[in-house]
Amino acid sequence: MKTAYSAVKPFFSTLLLPALLLAGCHKDAVDNTPALSGLLPDHGAIGTSVDITGKNFDAGTEIYFGKVKATDVTVVDNAHITAKVPAGAASGKVSIRKNDASYDFSNGFTVTNTWMQRNSGFADSATLVTGIYFLYSNKVYLGWGLNDTGFVQNFKVFDLSANSWSEGAPLPAAIGTRYYLTAVQKDNLVYLGAGLRNSAPQTDFWEFDPSKTGDAACRRLPDLPEGSWGAWSYLQNGKINVSPGVSNRKLFSFDPAANSGQGAWTNPLTTAIAYVVDPFVVNDHLYYNEKEEYWSQDPLKKIAALPFQLNWASSCTIGSKAYVLNAAGNFAAYNPAADTWDSLPKLPLTENATFRLPMLPAGHGFLTVTPNGQVFEFVPNY
Repeated sequence: MKTAYSAVKPFFSTLLLPALLLAGCHKDAVDNTPALSGLLPDHGAIGTSVDITGKNFDAGTEIYFGKVKATDVTVVDNAHITAKVPAGAASGKVSIRKNDASYDFSNGFTVTNTWMQRNSGFADSATLVTGIYFLYSNKVYLGWGLNDTGFVQNFKVFDLSANSWSEGAPLPAAIGTRYYLTAVQKDNLVYLGAGLRNSAPQTDFWEFDPSKTGDAACRRLPDLPEGSWGAWSYLQNGKINVSPGVSNRKLFSFDPAANSGQGAWTNPLTTAIAYVVDPFVVNDHLYYNEKEEYWSQDPLKKIAALPFQLNWASSCTIGSKAYVLNAAGNFAAYNPAADTWDSLPKLPLTENATFRLPMLPAGHGFLTVTPNGQVFEFVPNY
C-alpha cells in the first residue's frame, strides 16, 4: 500500500501546481485603475483646498481642474488626496491622470469668485447694444436692439450647453418694430413694451411666452397709462414695475393677477420722481441710482457709496446681495444688512462697452454678454 501511494503522489502534484499558479495569476490581475468618487467641497475660489476621495491613488497621480493641473497636491493614502484649486482653473470637470491616462469625475467643480469666458463672440462679428435679454430653457435670448447698421428685430440665442450662438426667431409681428423698450422676466414669461416707434413714446405692453412661436407667443396686456421709453423694469412684491423713463416721471406698477387675470396698472406714487436708473431689489426692497448715488426707497435714504462710477451700469440680485457691473467691467456686491460694498474681480473686457452689459441670474451666479457676443459667467462665493 505504501508503494502504491508513493506512485500516485507525483500525479497529484502535477495537477495542483498549475492550479496554484493560475490562482496566483488571477491575484496579480487586480484592477489598479484610479477613480474619483467625491469632492469636498464641490465649489470654491482659486486656492481652495479640496478633499478628493476615490481609489488607487499613489505618488504618480495628478489632479486637473478642467485643463489646469493642480500643483499643490498631497496623496494622503491610496483613497484620499488633497489638492488646491489652481490659478486659471474654470468651472467644469475634475480629472486624475496617471501613466498618461486620464479619468474624469462625473460631477464637476464650480470655481467661484472669478470670471469664466464661455465663448469668443458672435460668429458673424456683429455687435448688439440696447437690446432686451432673458434666460429661458438654458438659453440666453438677446435681441431687439441696435447694432452697427440699425435696428435688430430678431433674437440671437446662446445655448449654455453647447456654448454657441445661433439665430433665433423675431418677436411676434404684432409687437412691431421699436427700440429703447423695457422688459422684465417673471418665471418663464417675459413682460415687455413701451419704447420708441417713429420717435413717439409707446404705451402698449405685452406678455411674451418663449415656449411658443408667432403671434401665439404674445398676449397684449392693458396699456401703460402714459407712453414711456428708456425706462427700467423690475419685480417687487410679485408685481412688474416700470420706472420713470426719459419721457415721464411716474412709476407704474402692473399686477398680473388683477382684473380676473387680465392684469391692471396702478401708480403707487402721487408725485413725480426723478429718473430711476439701475434699480435692484433685495428682499422686496428697492434700491436705485440717482445722479451717481444709490438710494433706498423705504425709508428714503442714501446708502453707502459705490466704489466706482456707475457709467452705464447693470444690476441683479442673488440671495441677499445685489451685484452691480458697469460698462468698464468694474464690479461690486452690496450687502444691505451691513450697508457695505465689496469690490469683486473686474470683468476682463478687451474694450469698454458703450452700453450696459446685461446681467442674467443663472444658478448660483449670473451671466453677462458683451456687445460682440462674448458670454462670461461669474459665481460668487457661497
